[in-house]
Amino acid sequence: MIYSFWIFDRHCNCIYNRDFAQHKPASKDTVNRNNDKDEAKLLFGAIFSMSRLSSKLSDENVLQSFRTGKYKAHLKETATGLRFILISDSNVGDLSGLLNQLYSDLYLNTIVKNGLSPVDFKEGMVIKNMSFINGADELITQNGDFI
Repeated sequence: MIYSFWIFDRHCNCIYNRDFAQHKPASKDTVNRNNDKDEAKLLFGAIFSMSRLSSKLSDENVLQSFRTGKYKAHLKETATGLRFILISDSNVGDLSGLLNQLYSDLYLNTIVKNGLSPVDFKEGMVIKNMSFINGADELITQNGDFI
C-alpha cells in the first residue's frame, strides 16, 4: 500500500504532498495539506540524514529507500536537487520505476515545460497544476502496490 507522495525542492521546502486514504483514491482536499506541518520537516530531515550517512558509508551517494518496522520510504533525488518521496507499507517492493515516471514523464512535462508554472518555488509556494495532480494520482493509484 502506498500512503503518501511528497516533493521537496532544493531549498528544503515541501512543494507537493498527497495523502491517500486506505483502499481508495484520496479526495482533492488531501493535496498540499501537510506542507507546513512538522511531518514534512521530519520526513525531510530523515531523508537528508540518511542520505548523508549513506554517502559517508559508501562511495556512491545514492539512497533509494529505507525501511522501518511499518513503513518504507522510496526516494528519487534529481540533479537539480528535487526529492521525490513515496511512503509505503514496509512490504512494498522497489518503486524507483514509479518515481522515475513521476519525475520524467509527469513533472518535466507538466511543470518544467509549462511556461505558466514556476520551476523554482519560493517559500510557501506549492504545486497547484491540476494536470500534475491528476496525472500523479493516476500513476500512483494504477500502480499494483497502491491497493
